[in-house]
Amino acid sequence: MGASIHPVRRAPFLGAKLRALRKRSGMTLEELSMRCVQLDREAAPSVSYLSMIERGRRMPSPRVLELLAQIFQLEPQWFLDEHGEVPDAAPSERMALEPSVLFSPQQLQAAIPELLSQTGITGRQFAQLLIRSYQESHRNRLPDLELAVVIEASVDYASDLERVERIATDVAKDVMQTVPGGVPGFEPFVRYHTFGDPGIGFSVILRAQEFVDQHLIKHEFVKRLHRRFAEERIAIPIKALVQRHDVPSPSE
Repeated sequence: MGASIHPVRRAPFLGAKLRALRKRSGMTLEELSMRCVQLDREAAPSVSYLSMIERGRRMPSPRVLELLAQIFQLEPQWFLDEHGEVPDAAPSERMALEPSVLFSPQQLQAAIPELLSQTGITGRQFAQLLIRSYQESHRNRLPDLELAVVIEASVDYASDLERVERIATDVAKDVMQTVPGGVPGFEPFVRYHTFGDPGIGFSVILRAQEFVDQHLIKHEFVKRLHRRFAEERIAIPIKALVQRHDVPSPSE
């Protein structure tokens, strides 16, 4: 079985034989691909490539043919023979994958790119699904996965900045305590940063449990800060915009 073979050029029954053999062995294409990865990660065919071999749309390379022969304990020439019979697999010989093999880091590293390719899911979307699943299983008590929420605002030059900071911080604390997705244990803070036109710019830093929570937190903070400033008679410059810190204004 270790002998090398010439490049496969014509084998009209190879795909049908492989499919029948795989079915009789109780294996899926995914399992067969993983078996190949175990033997030779570099040469192992993907699930889609195995499917094309079975349908006669691709011919395996000599190394892939050797892998398949090794898995099914046959000679490579058997796949090329036009008259070979497909052997039956005894129940004890069926190649079920143990969880320790199926979900091992090596198997997942090889299988995930193929999975993403077949489902159309991007790596970023898959990462977000993993994070959400992990958060839900730990009841969202994951400080390292929390997200900083930065909201930009400005006040008139005549404003008492100490008073503005105190009021903005109070509003931010209330949002953290009452808005779903806020982090109650987080202490919001204010940082002044710009002598701008037409007012003094500052940032309010809050925190969200998940990426999607930031939108409601911003929504509620802007409404509550606007109402509180009106009650306290704190002037907001007319040209100032409260906006995402990473999105330029239309004039930029």
